[in-house]
Order: sequence, then C-alpha cells, then structure tokens
Amino acid sequence: MITVPKDDIKEKFIKNFQDLNKYGFYDLVHFRDKDVGFSIKKKFKADEKMISLIKVALLDKEGLNRRVYIAASYGELNERQDGLIIRTFEKTNLKDPIDIEARGDYVYNTAENTFYKDGQKKSGAEIVNEFYKTHIKSTKLVSGLGVRLRMWFWRTLVTKTLSNISKFFYYLLLAISGTRYSYDPFFEEEKTDEFGARDKVKTIQTEGKKIELIGYEASRWSILFYAFLHLFLYVLFMSINFKPHLLVKLLENNFLVAIYVVFSLWLIEAVIPELLKMLIKIFSKKSFACSFRKIKV
Repeated sequence: MITVPKDDIKEKFIKNFQDLNKYGFYDLVHFRDKDVGFSIKKKFKADEKMISLIKVALLDKEGLNRRVYIAASYGELNERQDGLIIRTFEKTNLKDPIDIEARGDYVYNTAENTFYKDGQKKSGAEIVNEFYKTHIKSTKLVSGLGVRLRMWFWRTLVTKTLSNISKFFYYLLLAISGTRYSYDPFFEEEKTDEFGARDKVKTIQTEGKKIELIGYEASRWSILFYAFLHLFLYVLFMSINFKPHLLVKLLENNFLVAIYVVFSLWLIEAVIPELLKMLIKIFSKKSFACSFRKIKV
C-alpha cells in the first residue's frame, strides 16, 4: 500500500482547485481541523446576497484511492460565521438551486494526484463545475422541471399536509384538555403549558382545578368539554331522531350510566390527551424530515 504524509496530501489536494476563481468561485477556505478539504463560494446571481457554498473533502483517512465528499448548499450568507443561514421549507423557492451532496461518487488517487468518476479522469475544476451544474439544475426551465416537481411534492405538498395534521391534533388537544403541547423536531424539545398560563418556559406542567362528577374527580376543563360534547351529541341525535337501542338501554340502568361516565371521562382526561401528544410529535417529525428530504436530481 502506498502512503503519503498527510500534510503532503492536504497540500496536493487543495492545489487541484486553485484555478476555480476562473469560473466565478471565490473565497476558498481550508478546513482548520485535521480533515483534508475546503469550502468555496459562488453567487448564483451577482446582485443577490444569496450564495452557493460548496464543500469538498476526503472521506477516507488512509488508502491509495480515497472517496471524495462534495456538497452544495444555497442560502443567505451568515457573515459572522462565514456560512449559510439554514433555510426552512417555507422560505425555499422551487426555482432556487437545490441542496445536494455526494459521498464516494468521485475518488481521489493520492499517488497520481488525480480524481476519477466511473473510471474516467477528472480535474478538480471539472468535478466542482460538474457538481455545481447539478446543484443549479432546478433553476433550468425545461431540464429542471422534474426536479422542481419532486421538490414541490415532498417539500411543499407532503410537508405542509403533515404539518397541518399535526396542527389539527394540537387544536384538538387544546379543546379537549386545555393544554398547549408542541414539539420542535430541530431541537427535539417538547413544550407543554395550560391555556391561560402566564409563565412559559421550555417545559411547563401545571394541574388545573379539579371538580367532581358522579364521584369521579377530573380537571375543570375536561369536565366542561365532556359536558359540551354530550350536550352537542344529544341535540344532534334529537334533531335527526336517532335513538340507538343500546344507548337507550344503558340510560335505563343507573349503574351502567355511572360506569360509562367514569370510563369515558377517564378516556377524555387521561388517555386521549397522551395519544394526541404522541400524534403531534410523530407528524411534526415526519413533516420536518420531508422538508429536508433528499431529492434525486
């Protein structure tokens, strides 16, 4: 096995990309850590603050033929951190360049100081320019149509649908228990507070005032929702003259009525809210995952 001192590899590797400024790229920055690689910028439109950030690095620490990692991201320049501000799906324009990455599509031969893709030799400038063209493919009127449709489906239609389902469960939980519960999949944080609570911190758990119904003690909000729900059902059933035989028989027996009230109230106060919280969390995660889903270009 041929080995090359790491410092030599780093120097040789970077030299392959020194002429990128001829193609509109600028501000080549070496990685400060021990990784062999760099980042470089390019403006898609000269009059905009939005830029493309290209990162190129070696995935393998040793070996003759080492896999190359290359990624392209598009966004507003964060001048303080010399990086990009992460775009949410709401701020993503389908006509913008698409964020992409490749792991191992290109190989760097340390002995020849040459890049290969599918057995063909490539220069440093060629692989960056080739990858950049793929990065901006979504901006092309005809050739980028398929990419934009896939982006719209996953990052707009599916993402918003899942987000709206999560919001539906949020408002349903609020109506049933008076609890505001949300989940932030980016920071993996849960936030819970009761409707009307003044103090809001990362996680707040408070207990509402309890009242009693047929010997069963529950929160005031749950009792009020329970009463409203049954009043609504009663008016609805009477208006359409719906009298199910089982329900009529149940109401004739006080013991069965008591059992029904306790069991159904327990479901509304304890079981359904926890189930809704779980659903809010699941759909929030799925919505977040779809908004950053990798799109085949």
